[in-house]
Amino acid sequence: MKYPTAIELSAILGVTVSQVRNGKPVLDSGDTLTKAQKRAVQPLLDYGVPKVIDNDAIDFEAGRRILALAPEYKQRNATALGVVLLNKLEMGTPLTTEDEQARTQIKTMWAVISGIRQASEVIKAMDPLPADYLALVKAFDAELAK
Repeated sequence: MKYPTAIELSAILGVTVSQVRNGKPVLDSGDTLTKAQKRAVQPLLDYGVPKVIDNDAIDFEAGRRILALAPEYKQRNATALGVVLLNKLEMGTPLTTEDEQARTQIKTMWAVISGIRQASEVIKAMDPLPADYLALVKAFDAELAK
């Protein structure tokens, strides 16, 4: 397994990682990673950085980004709540303020996930594909910034 480099982790986290020690990032500031930061880099620490950038590597990066935003349990909860809200609407029951807030949060999460998936498809169509993992991260960032 090839652990991510400090430069790669810095690009992902938006903070300076001084080194990777025993497979764990060490922040330059001395701070520890937040939960969100840990979620963002854990797949890389578990599985390593893709060595060859191909469709599988692009899918891996898209999945890493989606899980950092919405871990599987949050996706399951959003799906379940979406079904509850849909059932209310189908029965003619008005949605409460809390229901509307939850509906908005689900729609926002799905919009971001859809954007990541769309960026993945754009990157897969690039010729040539990004040369290395850091270039792949930057390609995703550029596509998502559009």
